[in-house]
Amino acid sequence: MHISDPNPKISNAVFVQTVKQNYSLYLKKCYAYVKCSSLAEDAVQEGILAAHLNLESINDPKALPAWLYRIIIRKAIDLLHKNKKMCLFNDTLEDPTSYDKYGFLDTPVWADLSNPEQEILNNEGLQQVEKAMTLLDDSHRVAILLKDFEGFSIREISEMLNITQSNTKIRIHRARIRLKAELNDYFFPANIRK
Repeated sequence: MHISDPNPKISNAVFVQTVKQNYSLYLKKCYAYVKCSSLAEDAVQEGILAAHLNLESINDPKALPAWLYRIIIRKAIDLLHKNKKMCLFNDTLEDPTSYDKYGFLDTPVWADLSNPEQEILNNEGLQQVEKAMTLLDDSHRVAILLKDFEGFSIREISEMLNITQSNTKIRIHRARIRLKAELNDYFFPANIRK
């Protein structure tokens, strides 16, 4: 009778395969936080290295992508705090929007890509959202990205940012208010509102 190992370890091959499959997603997500392609690349590389060094702490291959993703996002947040002034120029990653394979945002709710007009409106809407996100200060942008785009809980966000849960809620609330103010005129022009 063959007894399976109760603590199976993840092989290097599985780790490398996971990294290859998700690398561009990790890079785009980090870019959304740090808004600098070189910092995003650094965050991904440092996260991969940190994860590889602690590979024995995870046993379930199915949990590997999410575990690796969290490590990389934490590295991005750390780099953002350490290098606030490093990327003063406006650089871009090929296409910082798009995502999916569970990174979401591929097609926002308001988009109906059944005709070219809607596709143009979709792209314009995404540009407006990106522009509004860049107007937020780092602390608010990171908090709202973690909550509304990544789906982390208030407790998890407060742990990642080393702030209280109350402060986390305040940052998210203020970010939403600022985004609403920035996007309101675009998505709800005065001639439509009553």
